[in-house]
Amino acid sequence: GGFLQEIADMMNAAEVVEQLVEPGQEIKGEKLLCIPVNMQCKGRFEQIFSFYQSLKNIGRQIHIEDVMLTNIGGYDGLVQMQTRAVVYYRGQPG
Repeated sequence: GGFLQEIADMMNAAEVVEQLVEPGQEIKGEKLLCIPVNMQCKGRFEQIFSFYQSLKNIGRQIHIEDVMLTNIGGYDGLVQMQTRAVVYYRGQPG
């Protein structure tokens, strides 16, 4: 839950709009847990880049699997970003 709020905060700081952060089903490994996360938003390329820079500097291991940037019309510089990522973390003992 806290990580998803961090993503939303980073998107807000980058001033992107129409934000969607959708976690998938948690996957349990021997020592790590992971959660697939689908992220989507709209903004200027610079805003999207700013979001990715923030995501890179977060204190968790994140693997970006897919990124799609789509021009959403005209020559105004707005793009729609869709990203599929996997977040890895250590589970609670027990």
